Amino acid sequence: MKRLFIASTSTLHGGTYLEYLIEPLSELYSGISEILFIPYARPGGISYKDYTAKAQDAFSKLNIKVTGLQDYENPMLAIKEAQGIFVGGGNTFVLVNQLYKENVMETLRNAIKNGTPYLG
Repeated sequence: MKRLFIASTSTLHGGTYLEYLIEPLSELYSGISEILFIPYARPGGISYKDYTAKAQDAFSKLNIKVTGLQDYENPMLAIKEAQGIFVGGGNTFVLVNQLYKENVMETLRNAIKNGTPYLG
């Protein structure tokens, strides 16, 4: 069974990053202590490190550790072993291009199809 949440935006006017999604995300990632963040869309050209820090701050409210995919030597293995996955928004072309460059698109698709909790 697929467990995914598709969000059209990360921030509502006047709110903080992912604030309006905290309750549904606590359900989606229930029982999970760490998620894999894919920062490749890089909104506004933000660095992977800074974008990951933004996700880490948001998920700290749920006591969930966030690790960026860029920190793994083997991205394919990181996706396969992830307890949960979050793909940050931004530039979709840049995101998809990087996923194909790293040859992980099919691995990501399979993880989602196999029930790894996913936010994107």
